[in-house]
Amino acid sequence: MLVVEDGEEARGLAARARAGEDFAALAREHSDHPTAEKGGRFDFPLLEADVNDPEVREALFATPAGGVAGPFATKGGRATWHQVYRVESVAVARRVPWAEVAAEVEADLEKRPVPMGEYERWRRRILLRHGFAAMPAPGEAG
Repeated sequence: MLVVEDGEEARGLAARARAGEDFAALAREHSDHPTAEKGGRFDFPLLEADVNDPEVREALFATPAGGVAGPFATKGGRATWHQVYRVESVAVARRVPWAEVAAEVEADLEKRPVPMGEYERWRRRILLRHGFAAMPAPGEAG
């Protein structure tokens, strides 16, 4: 994810990313988002439930792996921010019995422990599901 305040700059950065420029380098250099130092990469997979704006959610999750989505204008406090995303990969949820995936999940958790941002995301979803206002967690898509 790459976030800038200027819409024209966002359009230019999106065009550069679509032309094949290194998205992570663009994010490190230009983005005002907390993920900039990590090249715009989130610590966790982005799910549809994580994106509040229906227009952003629809376009983002229709973008194929390797594609660039945006810029999207979103309100943040008194400013309008422009978000550009690069989709690294797309995974389809699997519905299988726990016994079939338990060993795989355990091995994955040992290799990649759940980051704090993921717990914040779960907390926010639970609050929203029960009708409470919840601000996005640090590093979370608006």
